[in-house]
Amino acid sequence: MLTAIDTDQQTVIQMPGERARVLSAQPTSSYELKLVDGRVELHINDPREFRKVRHLIILTT
Repeated sequence: MLTAIDTDQQTVIQMPGERARVLSAQPTSSYELKLVDGRVELHINDPREFRKVRHLIILTT
């Protein structure tokens, strides 16, 4: 599934499932994955660094 997200406006991305892995090359220091209420959330901590890679690819299970 492809979803457009404006990371200028949205810094938390909720995903289905309990596990996720970022496959694209975003710097690992620019985000963190958290388990919240049984679902994974990606929290963008440093938007400028995170956006240096223009596409985000996440694998969820």
